[in-house]
Amino acid sequence: MAATEVVGLVGGVLSALGTPAAVWLAVRTWRREADRSREEEARRRRQQPSRVVVRTEPALWPRVDGEGDYPTRVATVVNASDEPVFDVTLFWHEGDDVTDYAVSRVALLPGESWQMPLPLPLAHSADSDEAFASIWFFDVDERGWRRGPRGRLERIRDHLAA
Repeated sequence: MAATEVVGLVGGVLSALGTPAAVWLAVRTWRREADRSREEEARRRRQQPSRVVVRTEPALWPRVDGEGDYPTRVATVVNASDEPVFDVTLFWHEGDDVTDYAVSRVALLPGESWQMPLPLPLAHSADSDEAFASIWFFDVDERGWRRGPRGRLERIRDHLAA
């Protein structure tokens, strides 16, 4: 066999081996990146409920008759997550007791906040720390959550579970 034939044969063999190896390496790299991306998405979704908060603070709220403002407490719900939350319900509490005053909203978009004043029948609690709010909501995976009146986050029923 001539030297040029040997070089050509060796080059052909290496080329034949190199193409499948390159394809294998590309597929392996793609799979790793896809796995990493799925893990990051799952982590982000698990963190979503922790980024939805409610706080209650003293405020002045415009009177309905337009005659100035009245002192009250305002609950502010903030969705600081990257996904919307759904079926958001705000409950007012007096001390450790939940009241009959609840307000619902269909959705709260990412970065959006929602304010709700203390209902007038509870106005006697406006200048105390006895009136505060809790929320129930559902994340994008339809998992139910409750942010309690003291800020504690806990899982509740799933949206479609009946």
